[in-house]
Amino acid sequence: MRTGCVAPIEDGLSDANAAGLGYAGLTALQALAAAGLSVDNARGKTLCINGASGGVGSIALVLARRWGATITAVASQRNQDWVQRLGADETVDYSDPAAMAAIDADVILNFAAPDDTHRQDPLLDGLRRRNTPGRAYVNTTNPVLSLATEKGVLRGLATSGGIYLKKRLAAGGAGIRYRWVLFNEDAEQLAYLAEVFADPATPTIVSDSQPLEALPEAFNDPKGPPSPGKGVFMVEGP
Repeated sequence: MRTGCVAPIEDGLSDANAAGLGYAGLTALQALAAAGLSVDNARGKTLCINGASGGVGSIALVLARRWGATITAVASQRNQDWVQRLGADETVDYSDPAAMAAIDADVILNFAAPDDTHRQDPLLDGLRRRNTPGRAYVNTTNPVLSLATEKGVLRGLATSGGIYLKKRLAAGGAGIRYRWVLFNEDAEQLAYLAEVFADPATPTIVSDSQPLEALPEAFNDPKGPPSPGKGVFMVEGP
């Protein structure tokens, strides 16, 4: 049994919130760090979170709000109220091309795939048109895993590495910090998340909690996740 990524549950942290924090919370925190944002420097920064109503996006929104960033949240129309409740300053419906093109932010966290080929990305294109310092773009929906599955591990990693290098060099030439993020275990970061979400002033990122027995039906629902944020399935105690 691995114990390298374990943190105590803080007083005030519900079991449901604790269950939703591990993978999604660490990915969100690591994406913010990859963009150069932290509790010490985020205040006053303009940040756009694409996929802000998902599990990772919701946690990133809560953290960035806590750190003082000004946040534009991109989400579906039905999830606008959710991201506003989490602290978004502005909301954009991703199905509105004009609104997407008008996003005013120097840092982009993209938690939703640009497209199937990863070639078209209006958010990155918009960032290139800006002439401000400190611009950054972070993508968690990179093609590493899909290419490794399609081509095998070595060829997949080599291909994705070439794509990443090309994109990073092109963005760097335009003055943009460009990063891909893959989940990494980190016990210290997990403990920080437990502390933050134990704070009564921190909004919950769990929108739905069900017993474990409901998982098969929810997993096979062709309509997909019915709720924003994190949905968790709990094992009932004895």
